Amino acid sequence: TLKTLDLPFASDHGQTRLAGLNGCNPVTSFLVEAKCTSVSWNLELLWMASGTSFDPNGLLLRGVFGLFYGGYVGLVLGIGQWWVMRSHIVRAWRWIPLTVGIWAVAIALGWQIGGALRAASHLFVGEVVGLMVAWGAIALLSGIGIAGMVYQSRPKAQ
Repeated sequence: TLKTLDLPFASDHGQTRLAGLNGCNPVTSFLVEAKCTSVSWNLELLWMASGTSFDPNGLLLRGVFGLFYGGYVGLVLGIGQWWVMRSHIVRAWRWIPLTVGIWAVAIALGWQIGGALRAASHLFVGEVVGLMVAWGAIALLSGIGIAGMVYQSRPKAQ
């Protein structure tokens, strides 16, 4: 049984032992471990965004790294979400490339905006605004995507 959800930020495996999930079914263990890894990736994404320079080449580099890191995180999360959705939604496999695209574009956009705002204001709050834009875009586009997939999966009226 799950004893606690206060999991440390760590990117290595073993979070399930720290959460008291020994003996749980493999799916629960996998989902908790995926969430812990996702949290640590988010911290790494924030570090990467705040660590690039603020010249035009640095902003371009932010966009390129944002596409790659966002796509990577979207792939991992999309596969985990597909695993649950596949029994409820017809052609649920479409969620994986959709999530990859959403995360890649949103993280790149957020990092670009955050870098530009930080360069203009010299305040770290610009990075926070950029990440808020990224998370808002991820939430909006994922909501539209899943609503479309559910709508297409509903039974047709005879």
